[in-house]
Amino acid sequence: MTLSPAAPRRPPDWGGRAEARAFLLAALGEEFDPGRSSMTSVSVPAPACRPEVFLGAMPGEKGVLWQPTTGTAFAGLGAACRIDLGGPDRLRDLREQADAFLARLTTRDFPGCRAPSPRWFGGLAFAATAPSPPWEPFGGGAFTLPRWRYASDGTGAVLTLTLGGERDRRPGEVGAEFDVLFAALSCGEAQREVPNEWGGPASIHHLDPAIWQARIEAILHAIATGRFEKIVAARRSLVELPRPVTDTQVLWRLRTEQPGCTRFAFRQALPGGAPVTFLGATPERLIERRGKHISSEALAGSIARLARPARLHPESRDEQALRLLHSGKDGEEHALVVRDIAARLRPFCTWLRVPERPEVRILSQVLHLHTAIEGELAGGAHVLELVAALHPTPAVGGVPTEDAMQWIADHEEDRGWYAGPVGWFDAGGDGEFAVALRSGLLDGAGMRAYVYAGAGIVRGSDPQAEYQETAVKQLALLRALGAVRT
Repeated sequence: MTLSPAAPRRPPDWGGRAEARAFLLAALGEEFDPGRSSMTSVSVPAPACRPEVFLGAMPGEKGVLWQPTTGTAFAGLGAACRIDLGGPDRLRDLREQADAFLARLTTRDFPGCRAPSPRWFGGLAFAATAPSPPWEPFGGGAFTLPRWRYASDGTGAVLTLTLGGERDRRPGEVGAEFDVLFAALSCGEAQREVPNEWGGPASIHHLDPAIWQARIEAILHAIATGRFEKIVAARRSLVELPRPVTDTQVLWRLRTEQPGCTRFAFRQALPGGAPVTFLGATPERLIERRGKHISSEALAGSIARLARPARLHPESRDEQALRLLHSGKDGEEHALVVRDIAARLRPFCTWLRVPERPEVRILSQVLHLHTAIEGELAGGAHVLELVAALHPTPAVGGVPTEDAMQWIADHEEDRGWYAGPVGWFDAGGDGEFAVALRSGLLDGAGMRAYVYAGAGIVRGSDPQAEYQETAVKQLALLRALGAVRT
């Protein structure tokens, strides 16, 4: 996606700043009818840089970051509107409220500047239940239309301000915010790499292996009796850091730690306190809708990465990749996920392409069995309808779904937004959602984090091996936090 042919990469002293500021401030008094409670989005060209630079410009403000493996990256600060969700009808409620809001929104672009469509960013908790500590600030789900949104495809960039009532249109406040943001975007020093420094010995409190052992043995017994085919077990670790880190530092490092993954962050500002951020770099897409075309993927069946393979497909001679491809246990687990996703998507599609054999997905610490799935919609299903149909897949829940979800609720700590759907959608029903894996919750002081990981349990699973798998999956975020060296 090309943002704007009129917004090429500019040097740090880009002379278009004055024109962009004047255009934006001139729009404050236009197209506003208090009787209609109208909303306006105003977009101007901006310098191109990485999205975490923008997110870091106002570290105490609520914010979002979304950077897929290809295409346009987004960051947002503040909220023109926020929709908080809870309960079993949360996706239906979300769509109704978002549609009503966007129906009142008009857009205005700087001449020659083509901005991406207005879109909501957010996520849902893994389960539609009341949150428990430390997840209360995030609730059962929340989506935000950012007050300030930055979009960059690496060559061009667009800055968008979404205005609500009269208070949002105070020129002094808007001008001051614009100056802060533009200074951050224009600063060459802000785009330097953040070294992946080890912060010193961290206190990492893992789940007792004996508790995990008993939990997995109970799952295996339930599978043996025929009650389940699969349950995904997850655990969280509390990390206490010797020195603070910021969410933007962690995001910088995740770019190196998890190449080829979608980076995301959702920062929640707390009244009278420092904000907390849920962030990560996930390898798993839940669903993407672009017009009639949809794409999803199955990512299940894993093994630790011991060496860098030379090739990434099933014919690879890498020993670990071959072990994974020939593993009966992992093949069974993966096949369950593929069949389930395909069965849920087929009712929406005129055609669905599902490869017969998985490939091997290579990540920094882990190899996964991977099957890409794509199709064409028969009707106009909104991406939120597809999210509702898919979540939770057997890659994060289990089979049968409802019974597995109840088991997880009865035997685990609250997962919060971990393994839930995160992403964006627009007024046309397009959007992209990922499964929030390789993720954790960072407190505002930057000294404490919760890190999550899970493993699929099927017939033949070994509790100790599955515990080690979750430890390997935690490594990327632990390294990004500066909590471990390797």
